[in-house]
Amino acid sequence: MDSEAAAPHIYVVGGLGGRRNALMRALQGREIETGVNSIATHLLPHYRREGLRLPEAEAAYGGLLTSPLHCALADRDVDLIVDAIRAFLQETDGPDGHA
Repeated sequence: MDSEAAAPHIYVVGGLGGRRNALMRALQGREIETGVNSIATHLLPHYRREGLRLPEAEAAYGGLLTSPLHCALADRDVDLIVDAIRAFLQETDGPDGHA
């Protein structure tokens, strides 16, 4: 990534399905802040249409969260975040390795 052309400040974690909120709580318990910074475009007020449903976009939106990514993070902070996410996924994955 060209750090002079981009200003990374978040890292999107996807593929969480119905586990996003549980992961957010687990990370909050470790004092790691997360958020939901993206919303399916058709749900935004300007684009919203009565009765419009886009189940794939809504499912994708429901499985995304953002974790910290900024220049103040030390390598140990990044390791802590990654380890916490890995631990959560290992604890919540089924026997086939998927939720």
